[in-house]
Order: sequence, then structure tokens, then C-alpha cells
Amino acid sequence: MAELLLGVNIDHIATLRNARGTAYPDPVQAAFIAEQAGADGITVHLREDRRHITDRDVRILRQTLDTRMNLEMAVTEEMLKIACETQPIFAAWCRKNVRK
Repeated sequence: MAELLLGVNIDHIATLRNARGTAYPDPVQAAFIAEQAGADGITVHLREDRRHITDRDVRILRQTLDTRMNLEMAVTEEMLKIACETQPIFAAWCRKNVRK
């Protein structure tokens, strides 16, 4: 596997889509553009509340990406199941921010 030189996180594209309540901008299309521009990998963070990336986004990205997918996710059984089903190249569990 070649060295990862440029990874692009597309969460904020999904944030815009969800804030608008529309189907655009499409994070899957953004990932395609990033790949065409030379990105070596695409990062998405699937949160429990799905406030950015959705399950649908994760599944479509995994099926269509030509580059590596990095799935960041909450530390839950549900997320582990999604990761096992989609089999991203990289996966990372991310703890919730703990406020003191």
C-alpha cells in the first residue's frame, strides 16, 4: 500500500447538507472530487447522533471510493457493527469529549 500523503475529511460537507435540509452539497461527490484532485484517502466521522455523516454516506463511500477510507466512529457496539459490515481500510474509535 502506498504512503498516505493527503487525507481529506469530508464531514463539514455533510454538515452543510444537513444544515440546509437538502441533498446538497453531497459528501460522496466531494469525496470523488477530492480523489480526482489527488487525495490518497477520505476520512469520515460517523457519530451516534448522525449530525454530519450518515450510515448511507458511509456505505456509498465504501462502495465507490478508489482511495482509502478512514472511518472515525463513536465507541459503541453499533459502530463496531457498521465498521465490520463496511470494512473501511482504516477505522478509529473516538471518545466523546468529556467536560470537567
